[in-house]
Amino acid sequence: MTLFMNLRITYILKFKFKIASILVGIFTLLIKYLALWLVIPLLLLLVLLIPFGFTGVTLYIVISSSMKPTLDVGDVVFLIQDHDGVNIGDIIGYASNGEIIIRRVIRIIRSGNETAFITKGDANRNPDPQPVYPNQVIGKYLVHIPKIGWPIIVIKDLLRNIHLID
Repeated sequence: MTLFMNLRITYILKFKFKIASILVGIFTLLIKYLALWLVIPLLLLLVLLIPFGFTGVTLYIVISSSMKPTLDVGDVVFLIQDHDGVNIGDIIGYASNGEIIIRRVIRIIRSGNETAFITKGDANRNPDPQPVYPNQVIGKYLVHIPKIGWPIIVIKDLLRNIHLID
């Protein structure tokens, strides 16, 4: 082989090695990013779910902006069971048509033995059309952690778009 061919082969090998090292760097960053934004929050949620499930505290991830600026999409909300202590201004979580809704109580209606809550999202102009009854209430707002629910929202959205073929 000639000197020219040896130099050309050396140059091509160095170029391929450089591309491979760039790709490895990108792959490493992706893995670190996934670990930081997916795995760690998921593990934290699992660690939190175990003890709170026995204490009457449940976790929910906010998926709408109706409670902005108090709560935003991706926030994880902790609700504590407290059906009797709901007051005007409290944020409650309640079941409605198979979904969990988180809203602020703006009015309480009492008629005889019946109680109903009128709720409204902080970002909404009007109250919700249907009253909420105590048997629908899951719990009162305890605390929230901003944005850590985003990885679960993304995973749920990705899984919704996957179709299994038999």
